[in-house]
Amino acid sequence: MARSRRNGTPVALVAFDLDHFKAINDTGGHATGDRVLQVFAEVCGRILRPGDLIGRIGGEKFAAIMPGSGIEAGYALAERVRKAVAEAGAIVDGSPVNCTVSGGVVASSAPDDDIYALLRQADIGLYRAKSLGRDRIECFGTTNQSHAA
Repeated sequence: MARSRRNGTPVALVAFDLDHFKAINDTGGHATGDRVLQVFAEVCGRILRPGDLIGRIGGEKFAAIMPGSGIEAGYALAERVRKAVAEAGAIVDGSPVNCTVSGGVVASSAPDDDIYALLRQADIGLYRAKSLGRDRIECFGTTNQSHAA
């Protein structure tokens, strides 16, 4: 965020949530849940760009910061992650485990935007994606309405 402020460039923030993660843990055990987390991390490592940051912010929820990206680029990267996670799945003890991810994207070019406010907006997009059936990415627009990109 600070780099984007200094350089006057946009920054996208994506809130990701692994769909049905509690059910995966409950039915397959923690080893299965851990493998799903590993698949997500591996996918992010392949797709996110150098300089992008991702971190686990609790349970099955992650946030990615993408400096130099506006809403369209943030959406495109989040959508690539979503598709790759669904295609990758996870193999645990020789059995496939379906895993999907939902996400909410927000972008800012205002130097005074607060990271916590952006995260709340990304969460609105994320929860809209979940309410619309999961395994999708939704954007939070500059008009404070979430929409599909």
